[in-house]
Formats: sequence, structure tokens, C-alpha cells
Amino acid sequence: MKTILIKGIMKGCGVVNFDDNSQKFALNKLGIKDIIGDDNVKYAKKVFFKTDNGYDYRVKISGDCIRKGIFSNSVENVNPMVVKNEIVACNYFLSPVGICRGYLYTNRDESGYKRKSPLTITDAIENGNAKSELEIGTTSGDRNSTSMFYTEKIGEAEYNFKGIIDLKQLMFIVADPLFDRMAINPDWLTTGVAEKVMKNLYGDKSSPRIGYFTASSKYLTNSIAEFGMLLNEELVAHLAKYILANIMKCSIKRNNAYASVKSLKIKFVENIINDKMDDEEGWITINDLNDIANLEIHADCPYKEATEKDIELLNSLKNDYNDAISTMKEEKKKQKEEKARKRKEKKESES
Repeated sequence: MKTILIKGIMKGCGVVNFDDNSQKFALNKLGIKDIIGDDNVKYAKKVFFKTDNGYDYRVKISGDCIRKGIFSNSVENVNPMVVKNEIVACNYFLSPVGICRGYLYTNRDESGYKRKSPLTITDAIENGNAKSELEIGTTSGDRNSTSMFYTEKIGEAEYNFKGIIDLKQLMFIVADPLFDRMAINPDWLTTGVAEKVMKNLYGDKSSPRIGYFTASSKYLTNSIAEFGMLLNEELVAHLAKYILANIMKCSIKRNNAYASVKSLKIKFVENIINDKMDDEEGWITINDLNDIANLEIHADCPYKEATEKDIELLNSLKNDYNDAISTMKEEKKKQKEEKARKRKEKKESES
């Protein structure tokens, strides 16, 4: 099993995801509806498409909004200060939400930490049975230019979305800056801190392998070894179920509007040629969290432990890279000094 395909339906009432006010220019240019000149207008996010009679639209909930809703109950507000404390950072990065949602923390002096989420989620697009309208409203208090406003509203609606869980991305946590995707500090692995954190978070489900790994030859990826943590199959299955359970529980609320997942279907991809999103066969209907708990997920491991030859090649490339960077810095320094010398000579000759 390489990936898990997802199809879902969200049901809600009202607009939970608003767009920028500049949407009025798109609506006007496409001739979709009369535009109110007032800037104090809140438009729902939309997807536009061409019809026989011109252009039309459907209200949507963006993938980013859905992703936030999926993990909103799993994490409190996390700010950049999390990386200032090694223990806090290690616990957060290796937690289910850290591994599954992904993160990006940059640093001026260091490369920082980044992890791509194994979950890809599309926009949820309204199925075409509802239409939105602009409604007028007023604020309380003294009257001014913003006392009157317009808000786009929609009644009950259903939205369709799709997604993919990449098990290959899920199972490997990189601790190597080689390809600019270092997700955790390599010192946490070499000192045993990461293993203790994993044991505390996942108990007996966790038995990761730590070392240098390369992609198996049947996968069209790079063959350069990377240092990191390879999760065991039981833990990968546990985290995949964690993602599915969070999708099933996803509920987005905003003022007097809401949207939540109504139904979910998944498909296990064994053969990337035959098992596709548009095929009707092979889909499993998820009715509740018990259905997710009873799933049997067996991930195909695309990684193998690096050989001594692989590690030697890696070290050789790193040395070549460091030498090239040092040479480049030295050349820039010489060029800068040469320009400064010429400016000085010119200034002296003019005086």
C-alpha cells in the first residue's frame, strides 16, 4: 500500500470561508452578477467556470481552511518560540499533529525545520444545488462610511472534496539538511532524546529505526542517503488512522455559519496504474470512527538502509559542496576587496 485516496462530502449552512474584497473585479469582468461599488463587502471564496451562457461560480471552502479544521482540535496555538526550547520543539515535531500536519520554522542563523504534510486536501466545492446572495447589514453606534456593509450568504449546502495520504512521506522523518527538508535536529536522534519522546507519545506502537536510508530502486527518487528516523509499520498505520479520524471529525465554525464532514470514502492504492481517484471500484465507506479503527493498513516501505558505499558517496558530495561554497565565498570576498581598492585609488587620483 503506497497511498490512501479520500473522497468526502461536507454539509453546512452559511459561509465559513471569505475571500478578499478584490473578488468584485473578477465578478465584474466575467459578467456574473451586478457589483456593489462599496468596498465594505465580504465575498465568499469561489471557483469560477465557463458555461454555454458565459461564466458561473460555485462557493467553496479552501483546502487550507479545511486543513485548519482537521487539526484544530489537536493543537493549541503554536508560535515560532516553540523552537527556542529543544524539549518542547522535539515533543511538538514528533507529536501526531507535528508529523501529520507538517510545519515550517525558519531561522536567520540556521536552516530551520520544515516538514511537508503527508496529507493533500483539495478545496471543497459546493455541489451546485445552492446559490449565494449579498445581504445588507448595519453596525450599531454612530453612523459613518462603514456603518452599512454587505455580506455574502448561502443557505444549506453540500461540498465535495478529495484528498491523498502519502504513506511514503508519512513514514520518514528527515534529520538531514542535505535536501533542505530537515524536519528534526539530528542531535535528538544521536543522543536518544527522540526515541524517549516517541516512546512517551506512542508507547509500544513506536519502534523506529534511526540511521541513513535511501529509496528502493523501484521508486523513481534520489539515491542519495539521508539521515533520519524511519517509522515502523504499526506506527504508520496508527498515524494514518489519526488523519482519517480527524477528517471525519472536521467541523468548521464561523459566527453564524458552519460546515462539517458528512460522509467519507477511502481507497487503498496498491497499484498506482489501476487504483485511481476517478475509478468507482475499491472504495470503502467510512460511517464512524469504529470503521477507521478496524481498518487494516499495511504500508509498503520504499526505503532501505544505506550501505557504507552510499554513506561514503554522501560524505563525498557534502565535502565537495562545502568546498565549493568556501571557494565561492572566498571569490566574493576578493571581488569586494578589489572593488574597494579601485574606489580608493579613483578617489585618491581625483583629489
